[in-house]
Amino acid sequence: MKKWISGQKPSMSMSQMRQMQQQLSKQLDQMKAMMGKQPGPKSGQGNEQMSEQLAKMAAQQSYIRQMMQQTQDQSTQNKGAGQLGNMAEEMNKIEEDIVNKQITDATLQRQENLVKHLLDYEKAEKTKGQEPDFQSHVAKNQFFGNPNPFFQYNSQKSKQNELLKTVSPDFNSFYKEKVSDYFNSFQE
Repeated sequence: MKKWISGQKPSMSMSQMRQMQQQLSKQLDQMKAMMGKQPGPKSGQGNEQMSEQLAKMAAQQSYIRQMMQQTQDQSTQNKGAGQLGNMAEEMNKIEEDIVNKQITDATLQRQENLVKHLLDYEKAEKTKGQEPDFQSHVAKNQFFGNPNPFFQYNSQKSKQNELLKTVSPDFNSFYKEKVSDYFNSFQE
């Protein structure tokens, strides 16, 4: 267990807490296996050694829980507490199980869920403040306006085209051809 000076607790990152919790999870798994293998009457030295290991694990869990609560206090000041309160409660339950020497499958499952939540929280902290990888494609507001002036313009244009196509007979064929080419160029 790490020591701190003048009552100040060092800040610990989520990844460090997760790694410590994973190590504790492995130790708990080994301890459960050892407790299952021991015969009914426990030997004095083996029981003493097991009690010492359990005390160390309880102290480690307590330290991780304190760091979690410190992180929770900091995140409530920054307005982003999230699920840290629930994780600290779960750590407290695991610590009680270790102290009471009641390492069961439920304890190990609680430990596994806790590690998973720490990993999720760690990922959320990493992506916090980053732009998302996706961008929404929302339709742009377009003003289409009143189509009546456009229709009026088209009708006047078609009237003028018809008027020009009916060329008076005083044009010679050269000019009639030029006018025809001119109007055909718009229709393409």
